[in-house]
Amino acid sequence: MDLSLSEEQVALRDMVGSILATHAAPENLNEVLGTDERYSVSAEQALREAGLIELGAGEDSDTNLVELGILLSELGYVAYTGPFHASVTAGLTAQRLLGDAGAAVVSRVEGGGIAAVCEFTALSFDGSAASGNASGIEWADGADLLVVSAPVADGIGLWVVAPDAEGVQIVPQRGMDGSRSGSVTLSGAPIGAPAAVITAKQWRAHSHLLRVLRAADLVGVMRRVLEMTVTHVKQREQFGKFIGQFQAVQHHLANLSLDLEASTNMVNHALWRESAGFESERAAAESAWFVSDAAVRATQVGNQLHGGIGFMKEYHLHHFHNRSAVQRGRMGSEQVRLAELGDVVIEAAELDFTEEFMDWPVQK
Repeated sequence: MDLSLSEEQVALRDMVGSILATHAAPENLNEVLGTDERYSVSAEQALREAGLIELGAGEDSDTNLVELGILLSELGYVAYTGPFHASVTAGLTAQRLLGDAGAAVVSRVEGGGIAAVCEFTALSFDGSAASGNASGIEWADGADLLVVSAPVADGIGLWVVAPDAEGVQIVPQRGMDGSRSGSVTLSGAPIGAPAAVITAKQWRAHSHLLRVLRAADLVGVMRRVLEMTVTHVKQREQFGKFIGQFQAVQHHLANLSLDLEASTNMVNHALWRESAGFESERAAAESAWFVSDAAVRATQVGNQLHGGIGFMKEYHLHHFHNRSAVQRGRMGSEQVRLAELGDVVIEAAELDFTEEFMDWPVQK
């Protein structure tokens, strides 16, 4: 199967890369994080003016997932801290799971607003009033709408909640990478009946899709770390030669390159399967698990081969180290993810993929 990018996908990648290089270069990230907004407003505006938010929130979002992954990878490549990722995945969630009730979220996101997915592990109810807390929600601080999920008797309930509604409190938080997030507390909030109820298995599958989109971001992180590290070892001299000439250093870079290639293909494969209508949950779960580990390994190797200067605030490699840790954390508990991956693998083993594999089209 050929997973190389089409001409249109390469053009998309180059366009997004050009926008971000102009408005959100990582060399300027320390300065950006010192502002009240904590992200490049001009970059966010340029991305939205180019119509890119519709890759996740538009009517054709189900068939644009590979393209969305390409876009998010470019965000990771510059350690972008703006609300685009949170908003586009909230729009995607509303589009796929909320039906007519999600129209308000999609409309707000397409109109330039900010939305966030807020997953509660539990909510207590007194009639239609809900109480509970969820912490570390990406861009809850600054969101115009929240797509809230929580277990209910029949599965997983979904609501659209305004952050300024009665009984809703959001306390700003900051991620390790400087990005904005928030702790969301519902204290007797009259959110009413769920706008939609789906099965726990449907929510698990959607959660794996959201995780593989985070993995796409981490692919960009890995690509940047590899490029920076290769450049450094070609310039840094020790014992009378460039350190890139030492075989041990080359081994590290070769492993990093292999991890990047595998991660790129696993993410593209999982997103392609979902877009093409094939069973995709196993591919998504496996890619998210592999890439989250590979990205952390990449930043550790990058810091090691830089001699530790990657941890210095003045050198922007540390932004990618922090980014990998934050995105991995936002994928959820490792224990839960590993248990879910095991369930998915066991379920997939019960299916007969022979005919499907024989009929796979080749992406030209």
